[in-house]
Amino acid sequence: MELKDDILWDLYIWLLKSRIAQNTYLYRVLHGNPTADNFLAEYIVYAAKRMLGNENAVQLAKERASAVTKMKSVEPLIAKFVSETGEDFRSIPFLNCHTDSEIQGLIRWAAKSDLSAELPKEFDQVSPVISCYLAPYFNYGDEQLTAYFTKLRRFRIKDDVDEAFVKEAYCAAVPKEIEARDKFIRKFDNGETALLVVDGLGAEYYPFLLNMAKRNHLKIAESRIVSVNLPTSTEFNKVVWNEANVLQEIKRADNISHDGYSKHEICAYEENLAEVMLLFEKKILTRVVSGLKNYKRVVVTADHGSSYLAVTAYRKGLTHTIPWENPDDWRYTSLPESKNVSEDLEPVYRPDKEPAYYYVAKGYNRLPKQGSKLYGLHGGATLEERLVPCVVFTNQSVQEVLVEEVEQFSEKEDFDIL
Repeated sequence: MELKDDILWDLYIWLLKSRIAQNTYLYRVLHGNPTADNFLAEYIVYAAKRMLGNENAVQLAKERASAVTKMKSVEPLIAKFVSETGEDFRSIPFLNCHTDSEIQGLIRWAAKSDLSAELPKEFDQVSPVISCYLAPYFNYGDEQLTAYFTKLRRFRIKDDVDEAFVKEAYCAAVPKEIEARDKFIRKFDNGETALLVVDGLGAEYYPFLLNMAKRNHLKIAESRIVSVNLPTSTEFNKVVWNEANVLQEIKRADNISHDGYSKHEICAYEENLAEVMLLFEKKILTRVVSGLKNYKRVVVTADHGSSYLAVTAYRKGLTHTIPWENPDDWRYTSLPESKNVSEDLEPVYRPDKEPAYYYVAKGYNRLPKQGSKLYGLHGGATLEERLVPCVVFTNQSVQEVLVEEVEQFSEKEDFDIL
């Protein structure tokens, strides 16, 4: 590519073809007779398409990725390959450059797979993120929560939901053993621990956070699921911490739930989900690593979660709108004083607020707020909005970390995540 304007380019290619090993990906590219103008497209798109189903496809794909990942401004060509091979399962080994387009393609492929067990090995060979997210054998420490969030993640991958799960979301309650987030993290606010709040990161992503941390060899002192306040919106869930020890908040996940992958555009569900997945490596874990340079520990938690399936259920006609005049939000509203309301609303008394009485939507139902929500909702009473992860990262050996022992819903570093 650096010599593509050289008058001897064709001669170089002829010489290279006569010398290069025939079992290489580059040899196969060159025998497609590329020109200086179309060589890059041949390398990234067309030669890869010819190699689909080749018995050495995995090795050939690795060679291709070793070059493509070093190139700049080639995402459109990668997207072209993903688009043109979207109906051929044999393309999966070549989705291994870890770009947005490829993660989106892998999500679409996963949606076509049987998600009752592990994904085919081809997925892990190209990128771990889909398997780390689905985590089919991950245990939340509670049978109800494990079953609920396993089904929820499968529905998210498929951009679907059924009537049975909508009913389950309506009836599901927070187990009484779950500790409040603010109570749990209070013991770590000691000047030696930093706080990282990831806005909108619900319990849905708990196994993904732990799995990605393990892959990146980050030490975890303690982790669990904790509950947040109702209504489950940021203004009701400010995380109290010494401001001097608060890392820069990550708002991207919550912004995606409001505006999608790209604001003012209609975004496909796989674009939004892929962007959140990539956020863990690009922002969350890198910010943890940075924080551990200055602190013994970094606590990662969230102000609230989000209900993406609420929008899916609404789109499929599986929810209804709760009658109310001028509600505050799609998922909650307030009144100066308590009154008898629909059983679809959960009453909440907040003496620290004015007004003090709120009514929060159960399940995936919504209030008649003007406008629309295209991707995700929060403020309501579903488990994915009320429960968030709390993971304590450390730069010490785990045995040296002195924290109060809590038996239930606690994971240690040697927990078998997958």
